[in-house]
Amino acid sequence: MTLKTRYGFLFAGYKPQRFFWEIVIMYRKVLIIMASVFLSTVSSESQVLVVIFIIVLSMFLQIRFSPYYTDTLNQMENYSL
Repeated sequence: MTLKTRYGFLFAGYKPQRFFWEIVIMYRKVLIIMASVFLSTVSSESQVLVVIFIIVLSMFLQIRFSPYYTDTLNQMENYSL
């Protein structure tokens, strides 16, 4: 089994210069979970503000870099954010 076959799901569908974008998505998810868990003791308002900031930053990066091969995939990711 080749390396591309085994780990291709991590970069398939992305432009060659954006092969790392799946890692960006994983970090976004981890940051949202961390904000939900660690800020639950502070206040729900701070949780909401931090999560909204993370999502808006993710939207900005998604629109700025358009990491997917097709415009349809980029639009779908924009709508989901």
